[in-house]
Amino acid sequence: MNPFFSLKVNFVEWEEIVKVEQVNLEKSGVTKPDHLVFTFQDGSTIEEPLAGNMILAKNYIANELKQRGLTIENVYK
Repeated sequence: MNPFFSLKVNFVEWEEIVKVEQVNLEKSGVTKPDHLVFTFQDGSTIEEPLAGNMILAKNYIANELKQRGLTIENVYK
């Protein structure tokens, strides 16, 4: 994770992730993926918008999670 204009970079190990949710939002009758919510062993979360590189990385993320027995859960709002 590297927040915009930050001088600090946090590294997270795949093993720390316990759940990933894809939040889908409805706009004008169309439901679209909006962001991913990563939940960690300590209960903390990180939300990442599904834009740019995150869209490209989503399949890689799903494959890494699958190897650890996890899936991306869909949440509709």
